[in-house]
Amino acid sequence: MKRTTLVIGVVALLAVAATPAVVASAPVRFEPPSPTGPHKIGTVALHLVGKSRTDPWVAGNKRELMISIWYPARKTAGYPVAPWMSNAAADRYLHTLGVPPGKLVPGATDGHLGAPADRRLGKLPVLLYSPGANASRSYGTGVAEELANRGYVVVTMDHTYDAAVVEFPGGRVRN
Repeated sequence: MKRTTLVIGVVALLAVAATPAVVASAPVRFEPPSPTGPHKIGTVALHLVGKSRTDPWVAGNKRELMISIWYPARKTAGYPVAPWMSNAAADRYLHTLGVPPGKLVPGATDGHLGAPADRRLGKLPVLLYSPGANASRSYGTGVAEELANRGYVVVTMDHTYDAAVVEFPGGRVRN
């Protein structure tokens, strides 16, 4: 999947979601493309807090990050599919673009929450996806899934106050 294709698709969906003709219709659902590799996909989101580190952006706050780990899974039956982005985070992000809440709804991924890793594959290469320039870890979900589907472990991260939007456990959203 080419990044340009994904960006063009997102822009087109945002344009459609913002037009008056769509106001009375059902929300537009956006989902990452399905991966093409041989493995099932597991994922887990983690809230990391550096208790001895202060946040570089907000004095007095502890440094905290949200990360997601995408990996080849042994089995996925019985494990729920992970959302591409929570509705609260998506609404906050889309609001900054002028899209009304609920007009563009993030769909599901092909990753399954908490599915067991496929240890039969042995040691796997680990890739870090650390977006910058106001980007969220959610932007790279299609790429992370494709790589996990092909035998890589991918760690995606949101840098609080640098990412477009970050949602923490309990529904707290920062941008």
